[in-house]
Amino acid sequence: MVIKKTSRKRKLLLKLQKMYDEHKKIRFPTFENNEKLYDIFSELATYDGFIAGAIDGLISGKSNLKKEKLDDIYSLQKKFAEFHAFDKKEKKQILELEKYFNKLENLKKVAKLLIIENEGIK
Repeated sequence: MVIKKTSRKRKLLLKLQKMYDEHKKIRFPTFENNEKLYDIFSELATYDGFIAGAIDGLISGKSNLKKEKLDDIYSLQKKFAEFHAFDKKEKKQILELEKYFNKLENLKKVAKLLIIENEGIK
């Protein structure tokens, strides 16, 4: 049973590393000096830094991050929904920011699985 967990952990770690390497090649969305979008843009930048730090720690094996910490951070999804409903003018930039956010969410999902796996092995 331990072998399967170790194998699963290794697969998750490799998947996370590959996804993270691909993510680092993506350019962070540009900001077009729009006061309405400033908050969501700056929150996304903060979220990006948090996720990057968490993943760096997981990959290096130097993290004691708990799954719950990833659960209760930053909920930008609601803000994106609000902009989709009210702001047609900023739609292109909102879609770009949301696309980047969704990529971070995908990284977070794999990171959470790896954390759960790590907690189960200890």
